[in-house]
Amino acid sequence: MKRKLPVADISIFGCALLLLFLAAFAIRVAWAAEIAQDVAAARAVFQKRFLELGTLPQLPERNALLELVAYARELDIQNPELLENKALLLSMPVETNDFDRAAMQFQGDAVTEFVAAVAARPVSAYAWINLASIRYQAGKVDTQFYAALENAALLGPWEPDVQLKVIDLGLAVWPEMPQALQAVVAKVLGQAQQHYASKVFEIAARRGRLDLLCRFERKTAVAESMMAEVLPGPEVGCRR
Repeated sequence: MKRKLPVADISIFGCALLLLFLAAFAIRVAWAAEIAQDVAAARAVFQKRFLELGTLPQLPERNALLELVAYARELDIQNPELLENKALLLSMPVETNDFDRAAMQFQGDAVTEFVAAVAARPVSAYAWINLASIRYQAGKVDTQFYAALENAALLGPWEPDVQLKVIDLGLAVWPEMPQALQAVVAKVLGQAQQHYASKVFEIAARRGRLDLLCRFERKTAVAESMMAEVLPGPEVGCRR
């Protein structure tokens, strides 16, 4: 006759299994998060190397990071940072023998991944501005680009990097941009001008839209002095 385990023993055994499962799950999630941070750090190294030395990462270097991201997603498929990391890696220029064809393929893949990233974290202003940026780079200035740009502007009013990128992309497509979105970008521009006047000025100058800075009554002394340097003559600065 088989001996039955007491109910108390069964409960303890079940709780022990549950705790082991939860511990293993927590370890997998933490490991995936650490990989996401490592990949982000590696991307930062690539960007710094390009800015300082002008060298692009090699394709094998980029692919090695993509393999890390794929492994991390097996550990925690719900981590939205891994999706964003993958998309950012795909959008990063790399050194290849057939640069143009590779760039087009990577951009197409990056658009797909950024769409998945905003679906996983729809309240992230960074996810939306990244999607808008890659669509612009891929020449996809359409309703989806405008929607991504607007969402980034609305979700990131206190994020300097998001604000400045919204201004940059907004000024790049200003003439063809819907008027309702122009108003949204103009509001971001006005707010950013109060805190990051020199950076806003640099963006407007690079995009050839210094005229838009004159549409705002509130201007900092920094922005006004810069306008005077660029716009000499009797019409110095902006008209009051």
